[in-house]
Amino acid sequence: MKPYLGEAWKQTNELWQQEEKRLSGGERQAVQRVRIKKAEVANKQATIVEAMKARVADGDKLTDLRRFVQSLAREAVAGGIRDRGKMVDAVHAQVEKVLPGVSRDAVADAISGYAISGH
Repeated sequence: MKPYLGEAWKQTNELWQQEEKRLSGGERQAVQRVRIKKAEVANKQATIVEAMKARVADGDKLTDLRRFVQSLAREAVAGGIRDRGKMVDAVHAQVEKVLPGVSRDAVADAISGYAISGH
């Protein structure tokens, strides 16, 4: 899927630009790109971390928290992180608040689902 993401992004942007041109006349309505504010991302991340803490208190391990870890990764990207390594570092920092000492590789596996799927 990853090889196709760049092309899909390019096509989406081209369609967006075509639509903006089409609407740029008397009929143009306010067409704006909405950027998620970093504060909103931080609030969502904090909420996810708190939910993870509750699950860990109930005995869950990293493998049980994959959905939360993947949500943290999505929020990191929504916050503007585009580099994979930086995204893993950002998620690792958040997960370490819940599971101190967790390895960066374990977090990367949880993001990808690699360790969970049995590969």
